[in-house]
Amino acid sequence: MYRKNDEPCFISTQSIVMDLPLNLEKIPSTGCGVFAHASSIVIGGGFSVLSAVARQGIKSYCASPLGTGPNSKQIKEAFRIENIDFLVEEVVGDNG
Repeated sequence: MYRKNDEPCFISTQSIVMDLPLNLEKIPSTGCGVFAHASSIVIGGGFSVLSAVARQGIKSYCASPLGTGPNSKQIKEAFRIENIDFLVEEVVGDNG
């Protein structure tokens, strides 16, 4: 989707990735390990900036490739909710 010439906008080329935040009971000592627990998978990378800008009422565009897999579908749905558009065609594969 292309923008109008006089429309102010924000274009991001930062990659959109899926983040896996981990919960630790404590920070491990040097040379030691601890068990981590995943709380959820969240959309990260350039999405954080794009959604923040879009929420300020500025038209936002993603200029980094998105795939066709399940993670990419989740990202595209979040973009639809946040009113963020794409400037590049999708590629076969998935975002990680």
